[in-house]
Amino acid sequence: MLRCDSWMLICLMISGMIHLTCTCSELALHQALFKDYNKLLRPVKNQSSTTFLKSNTAIYSIVSVNEQEESIDLVVWTVLIWQDEYLQWNPTNFDNCTSLFIPASEIWQPDYIIINLLDSEPIISDNVLYVRIESNGLVFLDQTYYVTLRCDMDITAFPFDTQICSIIGSIWAYDSTQINLTLSDKRQNFNAVQMVIIAYAKRTQLSFDPSRSEA
Repeated sequence: MLRCDSWMLICLMISGMIHLTCTCSELALHQALFKDYNKLLRPVKNQSSTTFLKSNTAIYSIVSVNEQEESIDLVVWTVLIWQDEYLQWNPTNFDNCTSLFIPASEIWQPDYIIINLLDSEPIISDNVLYVRIESNGLVFLDQTYYVTLRCDMDITAFPFDTQICSIIGSIWAYDSTQINLTLSDKRQNFNAVQMVIIAYAKRTQLSFDPSRSEA
């Protein structure tokens, strides 16, 4: 009888340990979030609310500069950050899941474009592009491209000329009351390339001086 009681006690202790070490259930979280999710609509519960979109672009390398064709080839990494009000959850309800990685094709995405883009080729194809979603609804989308940009050049002082090229980002379909596009507050790796964002609705140009950026 003593052996039986001891065995039951050990079983209870093991059962308790399993309960305490439960890990994040991504499947349960995904099923709960996407049960009625519609990726075709801007993710706000009140249509009058503004979606705040931050853009952070890093220049990995300047591949080539063609002064005759007024173009520049770059490898760029762009991070877009916004909040999806329908992708929020309480981590305690899902075994302390604080983030979720899913294919980017499953969610709504802002129609962010580079206006002076001549050509682009994604380094990571769309079918394997993922986003990270945090429990407060923040979405992080990383995109890496090989791009060719239009760049007005003055070569009258060649070969002692200095060229300043801009990456001009914008939201295409939405106006600034629907999507507010701003530069991220993170330090940019410009490599002498100036970053400019145009607010589509008001056409207000916001220039950014990398020498004044803060860490």
